[in-house]
Amino acid sequence: MPRAARLRVGDCVVDVARREVLRPGAVAPARITVKALQVLLVLAEDAGRVVPRERLLDTVWAGTLPTLDVVTQAIAGLRRAFADRAHAPACIETIPKSGYVLLAGVEWLPEAPASVRSTQAPLAPASPRHRRLGRWRWLAALMGFATLGVVEGASTAAVTDGMSSPAVRSDVDQR
Repeated sequence: MPRAARLRVGDCVVDVARREVLRPGAVAPARITVKALQVLLVLAEDAGRVVPRERLLDTVWAGTLPTLDVVTQAIAGLRRAFADRAHAPACIETIPKSGYVLLAGVEWLPEAPASVRSTQAPLAPASPRHRRLGRWRWLAALMGFATLGVVEGASTAAVTDGMSSPAVRSDVDQR
């Protein structure tokens, strides 16, 4: 399906291999799912025309038994990436009971020159400090639950011990 490595959709540029959508003025590109990208490519083939939901299901989810919700989720992901709104679409319009139309202009772009690629900062993985903080959060949560378990166990033991005391038994025997 892809004719090139990059696709211009309206003012946005989609890096097909990386599954990233770069909007003008955005700090970082938005990553889309594989299925959302496949839906976009099908819509791009027929830009400006209604693409039925059934065609999207048959093409993108071939050989599976998906629900209609999978198409809706893929379109929602694309709308988030393109900063599009369902009620005032500039990129993807829903045609009730029919399908979807890619409203934005589509243009396949040549590979980015090496000089442009080298100036784009790759998305760095989380720093080791952030990973350590994440581990500490999990550890703190685990310790919190363990503490709750100990406190709950101690209070249950105190209630159980109190019920087995002779004073409580004598009250029960007197009734």
